[in-house]
Amino acid sequence: MIWYVPIEPLEERYTASWYKNIPLYFLDKGAEVWTIDGQTLTDSVKVGTFLDINSTVHYKCSQMQEIAKLFSDGKIKNGDIFFFGDAEFWGLEAVRLMSQMNKVAVKIFAFLHVRSFANGVGFAMGAC
Repeated sequence: MIWYVPIEPLEERYTASWYKNIPLYFLDKGAEVWTIDGQTLTDSVKVGTFLDINSTVHYKCSQMQEIAKLFSDGKIKNGDIFFFGDAEFWGLEAVRLMSQMNKVAVKIFAFLHVRSFANGVGFAMGAC
């Protein structure tokens, strides 16, 4: 199972396209995929330039709540993959900790895009 943890889909950003097309790519390759949605505060950028900072923190925190519940309910299995739409996801390290503490071996992958390019590094994706 691939657990897709997207950036919130905003129509004014490419994140809406990613939200729709990344799961379709995984499905096309024969993978089982489940999107872990979050809850937004706004559907536009009001504070910030890339994403609305208040809404993105809220969105990611609500995704983390869902991930914790999935672990608690025993729905995360050995061999599952978490694919984050952005490696700059506050709480990503908690997924590794929950994996270890629940004794469930998962793999974690994430796009390294905005931060990577801002630092002059050309990585497109990485594993954690």
